[in-house]
Amino acid sequence: MMMYSFSAEDVRLLVDNDSQPCVSLFMPSHVAGKETRQDPIQLATLLKNACAKLKSAGHSSDIIQKLLEPAWGITRSHDAAVWRHMDEGFAYFASPTFSRSIRLPFPVEPTVHLANHFHVRPLTCWMSQPLDFALLVVSQNEVRLFEGDQYEMRHVDLADLPSDLRSALQVDEWTETLQFHGHGSRPGETMFHGQGGGSSADVKSELTKFFQRVARPLEGHLADSDKPLVFAGVDYLYPLFRDAFHGDALWEEHLSGNFDRVTPQQLHQQVKPLLTDRASSVRRTALEQMNELRGVSRASIDPKEILIAGMMDSIEVLFLTRGAKALGAVDEENERIILTHSSDDEDLLNYAAVRTLATGGSVYTLEADDMPNGANVAAMFRFPIPEAIYDADVFIESTR
Repeated sequence: MMMYSFSAEDVRLLVDNDSQPCVSLFMPSHVAGKETRQDPIQLATLLKNACAKLKSAGHSSDIIQKLLEPAWGITRSHDAAVWRHMDEGFAYFASPTFSRSIRLPFPVEPTVHLANHFHVRPLTCWMSQPLDFALLVVSQNEVRLFEGDQYEMRHVDLADLPSDLRSALQVDEWTETLQFHGHGSRPGETMFHGQGGGSSADVKSELTKFFQRVARPLEGHLADSDKPLVFAGVDYLYPLFRDAFHGDALWEEHLSGNFDRVTPQQLHQQVKPLLTDRASSVRRTALEQMNELRGVSRASIDPKEILIAGMMDSIEVLFLTRGAKALGAVDEENERIILTHSSDDEDLLNYAAVRTLATGGSVYTLEADDMPNGANVAAMFRFPIPEAIYDADVFIESTR
């Protein structure tokens, strides 16, 4: 069975799944070393657990085999490379019409979930950090484009993107003799000098053409993406690129320096702090907005109100405390939420996360200290929940 690296596309497939039952399996894994030999054994143990849950729920042997056989095939794989190229975590998802094995770039607890929806909460820890990015590295000798997130970064070969200053300008004498000085006659001004008679205005004009040729293919590549674009290069080149680039993707924050001899790994380490700061700012802004909306019935920290909003597809932004649970089951046909205390039942906060993501909302997983008023769950709504809904028999308390 093919094993995928985790991406946001996987989450979309999981929340769009409409076949039942849904098996979600998570386990920590080892990147390298002798410990990798433990991973197939651990997977087999979790699959036995999944089999027991399915039998207990009354599913037939045929359904159980259909759901679990692809993962059993991984445990029997004679290709040792499968286990030597794992990441920090592993997840397996299966329903009657869907199955996928995914390498996770973050550790997870070994668990098996059986419900009417895939269990996506461990993935929201990654998703709550909006850290996808594009990185443009520019110097006289090289132009490179990378895309990645907080865990990895890869080179992108983009058609029509100039490979260096020489090829973009198609004038050798400029690239052979170009010199830059970081201070002009006014603060923030950069002086450009070309040996052999080139004036500062001429050099700046040629650089403007260069960045226009860089910007056009980037604008097309990022047009349908919400990834921010981070610029890496010497400070005096950034304003020229900013003026040439048309679009909202470019960040004002950028990496400053000459990166000709910097490896992709080193670049990745330098860009991550910018992304982490931006992610923290996004979360803070969302929490501040939520506190404002609580005064007009567009936000809540009441789990019951939030579960009702989830069932009504009204949640725009959901905040979850890491590790918090609300156990029960959802009867969507009769619009009922059954609250229980059984560890075998569904995590209703996961249900709220699935409904939020399926309708285009955002989910953030936060530490308890970051949640408003010590709440386990909080949410912003697309529209106020009608008062009449609270008079209906929506919640059923179960003693089982």
